[in-house]
Amino acid sequence: MHRLHPLVDQFNRLRRIRDPQGRGYKLQDFVGQLFRKRHFDVRLNSKAAWPRQTDLVARKGQDVYVVETKWQGSATNVDDLVSLRDRLKRTAGVAVGVFISMAPYSDTVINEVELKRKQPILLITREEFIECLHYDEDIERLVLAKRDLLLLEGRAFATRATPKSKASRGRLPDSSINFVLKDGVTAPYLALKGHYEHAVFALETFDIDWVTASGAGVTYDVSLPLRTEAEFIDLLRYMAQVDWVTTKGQWALEQAGLTWHGFGARSLVRALKERRDRYASLERPHHTEVLCYHDFCDLGFYTIKADIEVGNRPTRISSCDASFQLSGVPMDTRPFQQINSRFGVTQETYFRPRSRDSIEGGFVHASVPLRPAAKIVHHDPREKAGERDWVVGLVVKNPLKGKHGIKTDTEPHLLHGAENWICRLGSWHYLHHRPSYRLRRVQWAWTSDVLVVSPSADWDNKPPHERT
Repeated sequence: MHRLHPLVDQFNRLRRIRDPQGRGYKLQDFVGQLFRKRHFDVRLNSKAAWPRQTDLVARKGQDVYVVETKWQGSATNVDDLVSLRDRLKRTAGVAVGVFISMAPYSDTVINEVELKRKQPILLITREEFIECLHYDEDIERLVLAKRDLLLLEGRAFATRATPKSKASRGRLPDSSINFVLKDGVTAPYLALKGHYEHAVFALETFDIDWVTASGAGVTYDVSLPLRTEAEFIDLLRYMAQVDWVTTKGQWALEQAGLTWHGFGARSLVRALKERRDRYASLERPHHTEVLCYHDFCDLGFYTIKADIEVGNRPTRISSCDASFQLSGVPMDTRPFQQINSRFGVTQETYFRPRSRDSIEGGFVHASVPLRPAAKIVHHDPREKAGERDWVVGLVVKNPLKGKHGIKTDTEPHLLHGAENWICRLGSWHYLHHRPSYRLRRVQWAWTSDVLVVSPSADWDNKPPHERT
């Protein structure tokens, strides 16, 4: 038999109270209970409430909220806001008003709140309040999300969408790295044989254990409630604004039998939009495409894995998980709190100590020759096309396929199962040079969701008569 959540059941009992004034006081006490559950100091401030009888004041650290509750049949009007603003002025310090009304808000009230943000008042509807009770009881998270929406975007409700300027949305950095095929054709991304490995290659890694202190790094995992590719792109744009989407980002899009690899978030967005062209060579695409993204942040690196349902139109993201690998617990955790607030994360998140070193693998002592199928080229944007093009990596046939070249307890299947690798070059050379290559090192790192693989190659100059 289905049982209501205790708080939902308590709220439903309030609905049966016929006296509007008594019901309003009971609602005020109920809201105070919710704030106390989130460790707020809650008090009934009669002085701040004058000429009303009492006012609910909730304080936690530097956050102070003056809360007004209303449960009457009439809609909330501007006079109710004026009364709350007057009480805010009489509250010591910087306080934020919170209006919780079981009656709808008029457009006049909403416009008043959105225009006069110097003294912010957060409007919480009946539906938002009940959803909070059903889902996680977290009134604090709801209030913080409403505050950020009002102060940062000037909106009282998320459904009242306003056009955003390109500057506010953030610009995705463009990578200066591309694939150059044997015929000289340049490609922003490349399709290789592959399966659902949940892996991404990386030309650069971050060793979070390269510190003087003992111990291991920490992991911060968060599931982001994104549902559309547009929301995912908004996440990338926001991360670019805080320099957590960089020109060094790499990605993979995994499908049945093919995996597309690329550099930079902008090429990833392009590949998502060109899905129909990418699928032209697939006889029976799987209903799910897996996106894996790797990039760098303060104190470490992170991956994002998103499952994209492509069988229906429009496409839908069924899950999106980010895993941050950090050298330690940061003193300032607000960047992570801001991501949670901005993208509607409601579950509790935490930093978890790693039990082992992040980077695994090592040098390959035997001479293992490599033959490039394509080259990865960096072009200095300050130079003319074709000038000072540096080869920084290779696409090679997997030299360890079918073998077990590096034996550890966590050796990934990809090392000896993949058809191709994307390797970094330990030393760069000009594109017009034709050296021979050899495998030098194979490293990898596991996040909670994604394998990051970083083979490394080196090169030797060939005599002139051996060059092709």
